[in-house]
Amino acid sequence: MKDLGNLHFFLGVEVKNFDGGIHLSQSKYVVELLDKNEMTFAKAISTPLAQKHGIHEVVGILVETSFYKMIVGSLQYLTLTRPNIIHVVNLASQFMQNPNSAHLQGVKRILKYIKDTLHFGLRLISQSPCRLYGYSDADWGGCTTTRRSTTGYSIYLGANCIYWTSKKQSTVARSSAEAEYRALASTASEMTLIMYLLHDLGVFFPICTYIVAKGQRVTQFVRSKNQLADIHTKALTIQVFVESRRKLGFTVPRLTSLR
Repeated sequence: MKDLGNLHFFLGVEVKNFDGGIHLSQSKYVVELLDKNEMTFAKAISTPLAQKHGIHEVVGILVETSFYKMIVGSLQYLTLTRPNIIHVVNLASQFMQNPNSAHLQGVKRILKYIKDTLHFGLRLISQSPCRLYGYSDADWGGCTTTRRSTTGYSIYLGANCIYWTSKKQSTVARSSAEAEYRALASTASEMTLIMYLLHDLGVFFPICTYIVAKGQRVTQFVRSKNQLADIHTKALTIQVFVESRRKLGFTVPRLTSLR
């Protein structure tokens, strides 16, 4: 056994310590990814997904499948520290088998966005209330091809976002309420698993906010302007996207605490 000191770099993830926490980023990985795809000098873009993106459309010239899979696979690994791109990467990954030029342009837009946020990363604060809670959302019938909805949620331990996902629901929901309840059930299930895992590690909670069950979980209404899971289900305006990104804890290394 050998004490290697503080962790600084592991599997492409750079770890920076600051007063009260750590900052996780994949800046070096992003630089290599941009260079590999000849996007180093591409124009940076403020959002990874246009509001009227049309990625679901099947019209377009077919592109090389292996090349498309390589880029999307690299972006999937990048979501390890970038919860703000999980939705658009999930969207791009749905066309692995038969990608066309429109899908490739959507992927290149993601690369342009990550260039704009090269030094951003995920902030984790050490001194934070020990409370587990989550936000869930659903984009009803968002896929114009299959009419299936998208489930998105983010789970927090105190001020730290520790789990996030964006995925297409397995069946077509007949109403927006049905789509929302499916998203809620998926989030509650994942939170239960996380809670058991933390219990095994000796972390216990006075209350886990999400779903009513034996008084241990509680649901709360969240207004649209405060819905942090929107970023995982749909394209947002620049202002809303930047604010949601900040609340996820995705920031530059010069950090301040988020209440």
